[in-house]
Amino acid sequence: MWGNLAAESDSEDEPLLSRVGDIPLEWYDSEDHMGYDIYGNPIKHLDRGDGIDAFLRRADDPNAMRTIFDPLNNCNIILTDEELNMIHRLRHGKFPHKNFNPDEDYSAPITVRVEKLGRLYDSKKRFMPSTSETKKVLQLVNAIRNGWIRDPRLPPLPKSEPEIYDIWSTANDTATVRESLLPPPPLVLPGHDQSFSPPDEYLWTEDEYRRKATRKGSDNILVPQKYSNLW
Repeated sequence: MWGNLAAESDSEDEPLLSRVGDIPLEWYDSEDHMGYDIYGNPIKHLDRGDGIDAFLRRADDPNAMRTIFDPLNNCNIILTDEELNMIHRLRHGKFPHKNFNPDEDYSAPITVRVEKLGRLYDSKKRFMPSTSETKKVLQLVNAIRNGWIRDPRLPPLPKSEPEIYDIWSTANDTATVRESLLPPPPLVLPGHDQSFSPPDEYLWTEDEYRRKATRKGSDNILVPQKYSNLW
């Protein structure tokens, strides 16, 4: 019973010998036992001797000053140097472990709980289809139908090469002739000088008429005139 039980004292999972519960142990001082074990058997008091025996142990045993009695396990425990150092630090108001840094930065995990405020029930709009999403889906459907968007897993479409033909050919092929016809250039829209009632600033003076009429190709020149009978 006087062995070194320091290794067992370090374990928090060690089962207690006495299962009397959280009651004062002085209630068993007048009894011949100190409680009951896990099987219900009474636990006899450890014969610790009297004051003379304790004095002799302190004189003969070098570990007497570091031996304590565990009343719940009914045994003596010899404290190690590390345990004595922890007790010394606690009695002087220090931390049990000398390597503990109280000023170390610590970020505790914060659990944020979001409470829903406002109305108890969701609005009807929450369960209705989104207008913007419907518009986006219609755009995608239109692009797929027109071939603008294709599945990359599908084989690529064959490339159509442009048809080359002679636009000056005299063949009687109607399709070739129709495709070879080029649209005429757009005509210039008539201006104020071609109006039947142009403004006065567009009418020629006698000097302008004499000067422009003597030029070469003056037969094709349109002379602006005002017709009062058409107004």
